Amino acid sequence: MLETWKSKVEELKKEKTTVEARVTASESQVEELKKEKTTVEARVTASESQVEELKKEKTRVTASESQVEELKKEKTTVEARVTASESQVEELKKEKTRVTASESQVEELKKEKTTVEARVTASESQVEELKKEKTRVTASESQVEELKKEKTTVEARVTASESQVEELKREHRQITSGILCWLR
Repeated sequence: MLETWKSKVEELKKEKTTVEARVTASESQVEELKKEKTTVEARVTASESQVEELKKEKTRVTASESQVEELKKEKTTVEARVTASESQVEELKKEKTRVTASESQVEELKKEKTTVEARVTASESQVEELKKEKTRVTASESQVEELKKEKTTVEARVTASESQVEELKREHRQITSGILCWLR
């Protein structure tokens, strides 16, 4: 009978060692998951900061688009002025006494047109650049959504590991309690 009890005690000691090893492993997993969670949270925070920056960029894009529209209106006005001036030039050509003055006006209007065309070209370049920025914003938003999904998965894994650790602790306490009762 004593041999039976000794063998049971030895068996319980082995089980206790196994349970303690499992608890240690689960605790290690929990720590690792906590580190992963911290990393994921840092990445999410960084992405959120990027999203805020990109929102600011989008606001600037909208302002630039308004400027482009204003420049288009100015261009139309200038083109109308140029057209009117060209008509005047034709009439002035007919009036030989004012030919020199008309030619000066034409040259001046050509310079204005070139200046406006250069401004429009620059604005069009800005619009293209801002479209590229908008594409990058969309990509960052997708990354943020993906990180949120990853965070949810990591949190679920951490919760499951914590539950396993609690269960193993309960089992350990029961085994320890049983051993202590038996030893008395």
